[in-house]
Amino acid sequence: MLAKLLLITTTTLLSEVGPSSAETDATALLWEHYLRPQIMWPALPDDAIADLAMLPAVPAVDTDVLALGTRLFHDPQLSSTGDVSCASCHQAAHAFADPQEVSSGSQGAMGKRNAPALVNTRLWRHFFWDGRSPDLVHQAAIPLADPVEMANSTDAVVNYVGNAESYRQLWRSAYADQAVEWRLIAAAIAEFEQQLQSPPNRLDQFLLAIKQQQWQQAKASLTDQELMGLDIFRGKAGCIKCHNGPLLSDQQFHNTGLHYYGRFYEDLGRFEVTANAHDMGKFRTPSLRQLRDTAPYMHNGLFPHLGGIVNMYSHGGARPQPREPLPTPIYYPQTSDLLVPFRLSEEERRALLAFLQML
Repeated sequence: MLAKLLLITTTTLLSEVGPSSAETDATALLWEHYLRPQIMWPALPDDAIADLAMLPAVPAVDTDVLALGTRLFHDPQLSSTGDVSCASCHQAAHAFADPQEVSSGSQGAMGKRNAPALVNTRLWRHFFWDGRSPDLVHQAAIPLADPVEMANSTDAVVNYVGNAESYRQLWRSAYADQAVEWRLIAAAIAEFEQQLQSPPNRLDQFLLAIKQQQWQQAKASLTDQELMGLDIFRGKAGCIKCHNGPLLSDQQFHNTGLHYYGRFYEDLGRFEVTANAHDMGKFRTPSLRQLRDTAPYMHNGLFPHLGGIVNMYSHGGARPQPREPLPTPIYYPQTSDLLVPFRLSEEERRALLAFLQML
């Protein structure tokens, strides 16, 4: 009887001390797979076009143009009613994103999309969720003129900046004797936005240590749980197929099934730019950097927590069907074939979330 009690007590103590030898062996093997040059890591899914990457360094900026752009970005007088600035929807505390589900503009007018983060903008090839702008200078005029955002005009802003005493010295320092014009105002705002960069996270530290073959430093950069999450992100869950490169975005447009076609919240995304039926419901892949700061998530701010997104993707994304049969010529938005259902254990789910929250 005493021996039996000792055996039970010993087994209980061992279970409380830490993981089993099998779990320890599996973790050690996983580290072995990743503590090597990145080209030798476990293979990516067939549809993945790139692997994870560090952010490049921020290039030098023109400090005088930057000072002007900083003031313009934060100035509510650029809106017609003087109550909304660029910073109203792109808040510094939230990686220059909006913590509201959908952003509000002049006199409280509500838009239909969540304002995306403005960090790392110099790396993007398209702007807005639907990619309607090719660069930041072009982008600057769109919210300015939108009646539910700043409800103003470029001419009015040129007139305001050209006559405001508070801008006189800033303009002279930035552009010397050049006349005030919208092109230069937009360039100054873009200069401010282009120097906004996410701070290096522990994934960046891990990738740098791997590149330098500093294996101990690499191992110290991630926890065992986060490494498991990284492996699931690159493999079983297939997140890497769309979230890769330094932005953790492929910069492409995909349909995840959240278009609400034919419903009150309908938003057809990229289709509104291209008028191509096959672009219905497609939105630009968001960056996954600073996820802790940029909730709520998705183009419509639908998800307040990352767990809900993992649940949706584990089912292969949203798969809505038309409420009634459509005539043959009418195209119904199709959820991307890149989204494939996957099954995670509770341990794996926690690991994936830990990795995402670390980004």
